Amino acid sequence: MYPYEFDEIRAVIDKTDTMHGLVAEMECREMTEEEWLTQFHQAAVMYVEIQYALLSLDINVKVI
Repeated sequence: MYPYEFDEIRAVIDKTDTMHGLVAEMECREMTEEEWLTQFHQAAVMYVEIQYALLSLDINVKVI
């Protein structure tokens, strides 16, 4: 068994994909100012959640 938290790693990757999708939509789709600000807020909150999730992962990487 690997000592890594693969489910938690996958959850972070999924959340990152979702956040990038929100940002890509903001760049491509015509939005009202309110829609844009709401979506920006969602992406910013996800970014902070991703950073906290990454900090909580216990991954040790050895450089060979």
